[in-house]
Amino acid sequence: MGELFLKTLNMSIAASWLILAVVLLRFALKKAPKWIAVLLWGVVAVRLVVPFSFENALSLIPSAETFNAHNIQYETPAISSGIPAVNNAVNPVQGETFATNPAASVNPLYVWTFIVSVIWLIGIAAMLLYAVISYVRVRQSVGESVPYEGDIFLCDHVKSPFILGLVRPKIYLPSSMDAASMEPVIAHEKAHLTRCDHWWKPVGFLILTVHWFNPLCWIAYVLLCRDIELACDEKVIRQMDLNGKKQYSTALLEFSTGRRLVTICPLAFGEVGVKERVKNVLNYKKPAFWLIVVAIIACGVVTVCFATNPKQELPQEQRIDELRSKYPEYFDLITSKGLEVYVWQLAKDSYSFGLMPGTNREKTLEELMSLKGASAAEMALILSTYEIEDENIFVIPWGNPISSYMVGTGDMETPEYINNIRTMLGLDGVSMGSAGGEDTPTPAGPDAADTTISEEQAAIRQAILEHNKSSYPLEYDVACCSFITLETLSATPLAGSSTHKITYYGWALYEQYRATDNGLETTGGSHIPVVLSFDLDERGYTLTEYWEPRDGSYFAQDIREKFPAHIVEDALHGQKFVLQQTQECYAQAIAATGLDANQVIGSLIETICSSPALSSNPGDYIAEHSIEYRELTYYGRYTLKYCFARFEEGNETGLDGHIMMQACEDIAASWGEALLTDYVVITGQVWYDAFKSNALGLMEQYAEIELAERYPMSYLLLSMLGKV
Repeated sequence: MGELFLKTLNMSIAASWLILAVVLLRFALKKAPKWIAVLLWGVVAVRLVVPFSFENALSLIPSAETFNAHNIQYETPAISSGIPAVNNAVNPVQGETFATNPAASVNPLYVWTFIVSVIWLIGIAAMLLYAVISYVRVRQSVGESVPYEGDIFLCDHVKSPFILGLVRPKIYLPSSMDAASMEPVIAHEKAHLTRCDHWWKPVGFLILTVHWFNPLCWIAYVLLCRDIELACDEKVIRQMDLNGKKQYSTALLEFSTGRRLVTICPLAFGEVGVKERVKNVLNYKKPAFWLIVVAIIACGVVTVCFATNPKQELPQEQRIDELRSKYPEYFDLITSKGLEVYVWQLAKDSYSFGLMPGTNREKTLEELMSLKGASAAEMALILSTYEIEDENIFVIPWGNPISSYMVGTGDMETPEYINNIRTMLGLDGVSMGSAGGEDTPTPAGPDAADTTISEEQAAIRQAILEHNKSSYPLEYDVACCSFITLETLSATPLAGSSTHKITYYGWALYEQYRATDNGLETTGGSHIPVVLSFDLDERGYTLTEYWEPRDGSYFAQDIREKFPAHIVEDALHGQKFVLQQTQECYAQAIAATGLDANQVIGSLIETICSSPALSSNPGDYIAEHSIEYRELTYYGRYTLKYCFARFEEGNETGLDGHIMMQACEDIAASWGEALLTDYVVITGQVWYDAFKSNALGLMEQYAEIELAERYPMSYLLLSMLGKV
């Protein structure tokens, strides 16, 4: 109950600022239509009833929550009014008066809150009782009324015309009313019914009942009742001449009740503000259009500034928790070698930031594309969670595909640019990298992903290479490997230790190649499920176990015992990974040997198309040269780039086009990209044109990072075309 009262109290205080603003605006717009004032009181009602509001940077409310319900549990309770002078005056006194006594069983502030809550409920009950009694008395006074016309009744016991009822409202008139006064009075009461005022006044009273402790709410209700009557007066007299206005004013004076200011019902003709209403009737002039427009704009400004809450700065701990949920990968990085903050410019003065461990190595395009764009304020908070010296944080401008605007490379090296970034991140001694420097070069194109690996991948690759090289002593030019991770398990370091235990389960492909004029010749290799265990500490990755299953009948048994149950099937059937892993090994070998891949790929396609000469089925050519065709798919992205380049030249309508189309589709399948099938393939060129058109369409559907992940082959084509 105490929390409910404090919530209501905070709502009432917040609405008080709006009430004051409406009172001042009401005075400033005296010549504006009165219905505008009624509309503003409706905004006040919403503010008093709705327990939440939008946050707005333009809000002029000092604080949305002056009294925090949790303060009753604090040893030193405090308010947050949003006005420093008030806080400084009240909080010391409150702290001394209501501070928790450790020897006491109950917090004194909690006791006082409970007492005030009980008084609040008693006040609500008293207000409701008053409303019920008032309604019963009015209902009794019209018990002997007689019908006059429709829902209009005459009664001997009423002094002023009024409306009574919610569902079926009726108009009651004094029996003594003369015919001259009856017409304008009835018009007034019907105006009330048209505007549903017989609903709005009781609603206003009920809201006042909840906020009875707030003097400004009483003022607001009184002014609401007055403005309701003034608005109806204006509606009735709008078309009257001077004599009609005099007659209307006479009726107001005649039926003035001298009634108490606050009632829930009825809507009485001469109940409130008779003197003001008479003046307004006699002096009424139709407001100018510009005045109405100004009044509406002023109402909108007041609503925006006083009916919304100010933006609340969350405590730093809470803000960091939110960032931890938003960027979990930024809070789990190895910092022994520093941190690298990548910055890209989205507009002239707009930046985004991404975070990676500082390892003095190249980053893959995939890594860079996976960076989420954090704001400068967010990145500053993220960096504050790391215990690392500023000089070990490297800020690297990155001219990447995410950026729609990029400052010139020369500008990145200027002191102004560096100081700007340093200031935004709150770093005193930050080091600046370079988009193309020696420490952290950025990949120049899609092929760079084949030769640039992470520290984790480097450790896995080294373990596989060292384990297998001794097993294949044949002569070779380059040894390559690929690892498909099926599962990664990481153990939490023991107390007092900084060493992480990490175990990787997956398929390892090891290949040795000799480079020839005809391409890559395999001299040895293996493809087998393995388990790799590492210790990870400030020195990096240290291999602690390299496990392989035994051959023969023990193979499946060992895997079932060693691997987690949910990945056993993938560990037993690694053929599905062969093409993907071989493509990766081929890419490593090409990069290491400098092999002219285009020449080899062209020769393979020529060989495939050489026979059988009498067949018209492209599948027959592939079946006849299955080894060459398989080799063609092994070249992966190199084959794709070769085929795309030829298709771009056009006129690939023959057998070559069919073979290239089939190779592209098989490689796409290994990359996990589903291709369109709703077009008729006549030639390879037709297929490519449809694929290209679809790839261009994907640019409008997906952000570049998502496009690169979901449609890697389409992304490769778009990269070649300079579209991304």
